[in-house]
Amino acid sequence: MTTLASIAAAMSASGVTQEALAAVAGADIESATDMRSLVEIGDRLRAVNQLVLAERCYLRARVLAPDIPAITFILGEVAQLLGRTEEARALFVEVTGSTAAAPLREIARLKAVCILPPIIPDTARIAADRARIAAALGVPPPVTVKDPFAAGAFSNFYLAYHGENDRDLQRALARYYLTLSPMLNAEAPHVRAPSDGGKRIRLGLVSRHFFNHTIAYLNHGLIHGLDRDRFDLVLIRIPTGLPTDAVAHDLATAAGQVCDLPLDFTQAREMIARLKLDVLHYPDLGMDYLGYFLAFARLAKVQTVGWGHPVTTGIANIDAFLSVDAMEPAEAEGHYTESLVRLNAAVPAVRRPPVTPRIPPQAFGIDPARPVYLCPQSLFKAHPDFDRICARILEKDPAAVLYFVGLWEPLNSTFRARLRADPDRVRLIPRVGSTQFPALLACADVILDIPQWSGGKTSLEALAEGIPIVHMPGRFMRGRHTLAFYRQMGCMDCVADGVEGYVDRAVRLVHDSAFRSHARGEIASRSSRLFDQPGAVRETEEAWLRLLSRTAA
Repeated sequence: MTTLASIAAAMSASGVTQEALAAVAGADIESATDMRSLVEIGDRLRAVNQLVLAERCYLRARVLAPDIPAITFILGEVAQLLGRTEEARALFVEVTGSTAAAPLREIARLKAVCILPPIIPDTARIAADRARIAAALGVPPPVTVKDPFAAGAFSNFYLAYHGENDRDLQRALARYYLTLSPMLNAEAPHVRAPSDGGKRIRLGLVSRHFFNHTIAYLNHGLIHGLDRDRFDLVLIRIPTGLPTDAVAHDLATAAGQVCDLPLDFTQAREMIARLKLDVLHYPDLGMDYLGYFLAFARLAKVQTVGWGHPVTTGIANIDAFLSVDAMEPAEAEGHYTESLVRLNAAVPAVRRPPVTPRIPPQAFGIDPARPVYLCPQSLFKAHPDFDRICARILEKDPAAVLYFVGLWEPLNSTFRARLRADPDRVRLIPRVGSTQFPALLACADVILDIPQWSGGKTSLEALAEGIPIVHMPGRFMRGRHTLAFYRQMGCMDCVADGVEGYVDRAVRLVHDSAFRSHARGEIASRSSRLFDQPGAVRETEEAWLRLLSRTAA
């Protein structure tokens, strides 16, 4: 029989493989006695979103070691991700009253106050949650913490899905962390040294997602197309817990130099400092906690972020946010703590997705005999205000079926309950892998974009297939990605300026064959303008060079 220790060792050596998952699923977790291996396996499963299996391991570890508050804290984090928000809050509160060290108690207290549900129940909850968080961040922490990452501190990821201006709350959170942990505000020794004008620019790109992931796709053209006569690139990878895939290998080969960070905050920061970078770029800052806390330090002369996680960071040592002019509203400068750089290219030289074989709709749980309105975004992006659009489509088209891509229980049930719709007309279909996803999109009569959080890679894949996306520009950049794509194509027939216009276009695309044929034809003939555009890389390079020249002045 495979022991937990051997499973943990296999995961440590090779990542969370399918064989390792099968071994954990088949193990008698509830009778296990190896507490350390249970926690190690749980940590690795949690890192790759195998939350139900991870929770089983942690629950058994807690039975074996009920006096270790860190296990209770981890169970709170898993419960939050699974959508059991109040249970998670209670677990964090339990840690605050435990014998845990002061840093863990303080982070648990902050977690209990700042915890947000992955599926927003209603707009009233948004206002209440934001007011509570603002009040909590206005009170200085009573302790200091040497290593916030090791203590379990977080980036408040779900805040961005509220559809509000996050600048002040993001800044307040960053300031809170600097008070909690002054050592975050470190500076690499080389930063103040004069630049050598004759050498290539040392550029580091740091992310957890340089594998088969949206972030890797959006940055593939940049990594491959960077001018090596001017830039010396280092790919800085945060561990994933997954086996290395073909995309990871391709990007590493293209970069030439790779720096694999440990999951140790101090060591990781020192490794980046030793690279003596001129520019440090975070394509998706806020999507993982190690990267978030690394960004507090001044590790390069210029530090920038991209729109992989399309919200301001609030961090003082991030100099500029590299955004897209066509995505930004006129008042966008008021949404960022960073200097806003408006690039012209809608996407950073992404590749056109390959043509994928069609798969019958029934294979995805889709009824092809009825109109297919597909919203393929993750459920936590579906703002409560989007419910009104869904309800109006169902009213206007009595035959319509709305399809969403599900997550896991109880998040799926929470979303269904919020919509209060006939389950025959609003259906949640299982998630599919990246290779099948374009075939799922091709099953749609129309794609529904969410005004509060527009599609990025999803929209590019749909437009490459010639599938129309109904879009209503949101108030913030994160709700305007598809707008930029349509603008770059010069194709605006599917862009609406209000709820009723959105609903009318969606229903018309399904039932007006002439309009649908026209829209599909325009998209198919112009979508090439979105892909394989090397000028986007040159524009990004020039932005970094301009920022560097300001530091030398």
